[in-house]
Amino acid sequence: MKNRVSKGLNIRSRSNTSCKKQILFIHGNSSSSLAFLDIIHSGLFEDYQCIAIDLPGHGDSDRDPQAAHDPSIYTMDYYSKFIEEFLHHHNFEQPILVGHSLGGHIATLVSHRVDIAGLFSFQAPPLEFVDDISDAFLPIDELNLLFSAEVSDKKLRQFTKSFLYVREREEEVFSDFKRTDPLCRKNMGESLASGIRLGEVSIFNSLERPKAIVFTDKDPMINRSYLLRLQLKNLWREKPFMIENLGHYPHIENSELFSRVLKSFLDDNNLGSVLT
Repeated sequence: MKNRVSKGLNIRSRSNTSCKKQILFIHGNSSSSLAFLDIIHSGLFEDYQCIAIDLPGHGDSDRDPQAAHDPSIYTMDYYSKFIEEFLHHHNFEQPILVGHSLGGHIATLVSHRVDIAGLFSFQAPPLEFVDDISDAFLPIDELNLLFSAEVSDKKLRQFTKSFLYVREREEEVFSDFKRTDPLCRKNMGESLASGIRLGEVSIFNSLERPKAIVFTDKDPMINRSYLLRLQLKNLWREKPFMIENLGHYPHIENSELFSRVLKSFLDDNNLGSVLT
């Protein structure tokens, strides 16, 4: 575990051994790198340097002091540029990007600006326009909490019960949410309400690297029919890959199963060696 400096902020990261082949794990909204801890220390990934970071305003990373005065802080554009700069600053060479939920959207936006080896996005249905949110996600009340600054413990407990199908590590999800800068959720929500174009479907279809869309059947907010009718080209397994009996946090709910799915993606696409 170490601190790295990016954008003038101290950024907490966790990693395993140092190898040339690199995987960067990007967590979701109001989560942290702790969500990937069991995975990066899994014996399945001994041939990779697995690095998980806490995004600004999350986990043990610094909060951006400008967030209260600048609504562009903690937005999709802010985080995608942050990851891009982080990769360049720390000399990543063709990393594999693995992103959960918000992290999946960020990884997708980064993938067309950085030379990556592969993209593994889960619980993050690609959005061409922000207006697609109403189609990609089901209308459940708990979804709004991800864009609310202040969330009571009672509502947060409802959120964890709804979003976790396997709840053994519920307190971890609860704790990560509580220690996130509330402005992360507020600024993100307000920026998405402005109707920006994300272009994620176009990015996916133009990306000429191995790529996967993964989702679970017990996630209460993802609209499966939206995912399956998207015209996405050259996906791993030819279509969005479904994991059964897990909720919105499959990497937390069953890290062993999730690790096997990720390893299958890496092996099927020969991502044990750096591409040229």
